[in-house]
Amino acid sequence: MVVSFQLKYITGQAHPSRPGWRRTGKIAYTRAMQHNGVTILRFEPDRLELTADWVLQAQGADPVVLRARRPQVVEIAERALADGLTLLEPRALVRILDVESLTHQQLKLPGKNSLTGAAIGQHLAGAQQVAVVVYTSGMALETRIQQAMGDDAPYAFALDGVGNAAHDALSLQVYRHVSRLAEERGWQTSIFLNPGMIGWSVAQGQPQLFALVDAAAIGVSVNENLAMHPRKTTSGVIGLGPGMTPAEGPPCEYCALNETCRFKGRHVHPGVG
Repeated sequence: MVVSFQLKYITGQAHPSRPGWRRTGKIAYTRAMQHNGVTILRFEPDRLELTADWVLQAQGADPVVLRARRPQVVEIAERALADGLTLLEPRALVRILDVESLTHQQLKLPGKNSLTGAAIGQHLAGAQQVAVVVYTSGMALETRIQQAMGDDAPYAFALDGVGNAAHDALSLQVYRHVSRLAEERGWQTSIFLNPGMIGWSVAQGQPQLFALVDAAAIGVSVNENLAMHPRKTTSGVIGLGPGMTPAEGPPCEYCALNETCRFKGRHVHPGVG
């Protein structure tokens, strides 16, 4: 049986995995469908509360500097944001699974499934359940970026910034949804673990996660090189359990690209990165 229902805005609280930071005030999704332990969330793009400054930050720029020195770039970002909001198709898939056991670096799940890696053993110790998640900003924006690249590259790059900013906001919304599930049980949550983090490579994590979910339900696929499509798609897992101690500091500290990523510390939405 499929259950669909409307969800109201929920007032935010302090972000449980990032001491000293606060979530944005509201949950942005307004519709969810549940089936066999899987929830599909659909989001309203305009409720992600994006701004032109976040779009500029998502391009690796400093909005304050650009507003003072290159206002025309800000105008392009504002136009891209207005257009991009009509093209975003943000959605997420969340599957909650009980944890059977954790032995060293292997978390055993029902049906002889498992998650394995050093980061799994480090960050999911104490989890009673895990939330396997895949979320995407959709394909329409990517198509428009490709179309614009040949004729108006600055606008295309700004559209890409819209997609990056929206994806950061979407990450926060998905984390908040899982946190609410944990809070209803009096539990806590782990950090958001993604393939490619230190101790859980893409080669390890991506096949493990996609064996647990039907990502096609939200229009997502993964190719033989383990790259996801649409391009602005993220997969990961969050632990839920009593007494879990989330890691301190931003997730950038646990990313394998920590030393080289030009977006380090520039994630554009509160509580992400």
